[in-house]
Amino acid sequence: MPKPKPILIACALVLTAGASSAVACQGGPEANKRVVAEAIARVWNAGDTAAIDRLFAPDYVDHSADPLLPDGPDGVRIVYTAMRAAFPDLQMAIQDQIADGELVATRVVLYGTNSGPFMGSAPTGNPVLIPAMHFDRVCDGRIAEHWAVIDTAALAAQLDTDSAVAD
Repeated sequence: MPKPKPILIACALVLTAGASSAVACQGGPEANKRVVAEAIARVWNAGDTAAIDRLFAPDYVDHSADPLLPDGPDGVRIVYTAMRAAFPDLQMAIQDQIADGELVATRVVLYGTNSGPFMGSAPTGNPVLIPAMHFDRVCDGRIAEHWAVIDTAALAAQLDTDSAVAD
C-alpha cells in the first residue's frame, strides 16, 4: 500500500479541524475566497496594515505560526512586519483558489529579495520563489483561522549562499 502524501494529510487535518467549528458563519464560498484574496492583495502585496483589523477576526488563530506569537490581528502584524523587514519587496501571487463553505484553500507563490535579517541570519541579497498552500477559515467576512504548508526546503536552498557552484 502506498504511503500517504504529506499534502493530503495536511488537507485532511485542515478540513477536519475547520469542520468542527461550533460557530455558524455568514458568507458563502465565493465571498470567502474574495476575503482571502483581498487580504493577500491589500496586506501582503500592497502593505496596507490598516486592513488587518478589518480582514482578520479579533480571535484569529494562525495554527502554523510560532506558538509564542499572540493570536488576533496583533499576531498578523508581527508576522507581516518580520517578513517585510526580511523581504522588503515581498509579493504573493495566487495560483489557484478553491472553497468549500467556510474553508478556503489557496495555492500561492511568494517572491522577493532577502534584503534584511531573516530568522537570525544576515541578509543574502538572494531572490526567492517560495511555493505554499494556505488554508483559511473565513467567518462573517474575516479570516478566523489559518494553516500553511510552505516549502521551507526550497526557501533554505535559495537563501544558502554556501551552496553556490563556482564557475
